[in-house]
Amino acid sequence: MYTKKIKKTFFHDQEEGKLLEVTEWANGAGVDFAISDDKGRRLIPLSYRDAKNLRRLIRHILRPNVD
Repeated sequence: MYTKKIKKTFFHDQEEGKLLEVTEWANGAGVDFAISDDKGRRLIPLSYRDAKNLRRLIRHILRPNVD
């Protein structure tokens, strides 16, 4: 999203051949998620508010059922 990169974090999943990269925006307002695999590179820009909401949704989905 922005040309100047502040922080980068990588995760390489050798089983699936994927590289996940998270880069903080230069203005500090969000992050870019980059997923590289055999289909190419996909970039998902998220503000910190969007990232927080996405994290909440994922936690809700992965939470064990309380029945």
